[in-house]
Amino acid sequence: MQETILNAEERNAKSGKFKEAGYVPGVLYGDGIDEPTSVKFNESSLRKILSKYGSHAKLWIQYNDNKKFGFIKDIQKHPVSQQILHMDVQIVSKDHSIKMQLPIIFNGENALKQNLLHLQIQKSNIELIGKIAFMPDSVQVDVSDKEHGYMITAKDFDLNEEIKIVNPDEIYGSIGHLRVSPLEEETSEDETETDEGSDEANGKEDAE
Repeated sequence: MQETILNAEERNAKSGKFKEAGYVPGVLYGDGIDEPTSVKFNESSLRKILSKYGSHAKLWIQYNDNKKFGFIKDIQKHPVSQQILHMDVQIVSKDHSIKMQLPIIFNGENALKQNLLHLQIQKSNIELIGKIAFMPDSVQVDVSDKEHGYMITAKDFDLNEEIKIVNPDEIYGSIGHLRVSPLEEETSEDETETDEGSDEANGKEDAE
């Protein structure tokens, strides 16, 4: 499996507000780090990792002559521009058990719509606990073949046996009938009436 590596460079945390173009300020902490270390990351490299692996990506941090394994713990973004303002990375040993909140990806919603069904999402994230080496970047579930009234629960997630769900009784989504808007109903009725009118007119023409 290809390693995901992000370079970290030394940053002076006492120099006031960070304004270095092309870089994102951050902090490293965790196993083997005596105290939080202020660093900076190349913004372009960071965005590529976030785009591919998400906001809780597992990765290797190359800092000075050391390479340490960890995961993105927190990202702060500007509420309007979505510019990355700061990032925390927690360094952990691969046999270290951690608790993480990961996004749930629901696949197959288009297939539901074809059956006049829809997915009602109750929770879009799931909290897991386990060894970081077995922790996924996200949790996926296929809803394409689910029927009306089906509840998405812990049994629908295919997780490594080393990973446990913190709240196994949670309901993450449900399948319901697809609601048709009044406008769509009126349009459908108009089309039906038009078709019936056309049939009557055709009948009269045939009679003549």
